[in-house]
Amino acid sequence: GIRVGTPAATTRGFSESECTDLASWMCDICDDLDNQSVIDAVKAKVTDLCAKHPVYK
Repeated sequence: GIRVGTPAATTRGFSESECTDLASWMCDICDDLDNQSVIDAVKAKVTDLCAKHPVYK
């Protein structure tokens, strides 16, 4: 299994649905580890999400 901590998500102010999205995206990668297009798509989604919730304002 994979253990994922949530302090960074809560510090950034991610909503419950955004945390659910993160978990889903991690599963997408785990389901297809060798698929670079999936990895790139998830990276873009995570980058967009993090831009909406910067660590420092």
